Amino acid sequence: MATTKDVIEGLQILVKYQIEEDPFGVDAQHDILYCGPSLEDLEGKLTKEDRKRLIDLGWHEDSEGTCWACFV
Repeated sequence: MATTKDVIEGLQILVKYQIEEDPFGVDAQHDILYCGPSLEDLEGKLTKEDRKRLIDLGWHEDSEGTCWACFV
């Protein structure tokens, strides 16, 4: 389970990739938080460092391949 700081830092990373014209939302279902631009929109844009940091913080690519997710 992620800490509050892990969730916040992950959101701060993802918001750097937000497209002004198409802001992304946040969805929570039971024990998982879904957030960020679609993985398709992030392709080629998310830096290796940011991707590694998201993973280190407990975030993962959603199994349906739509966005990043974090168990809370």
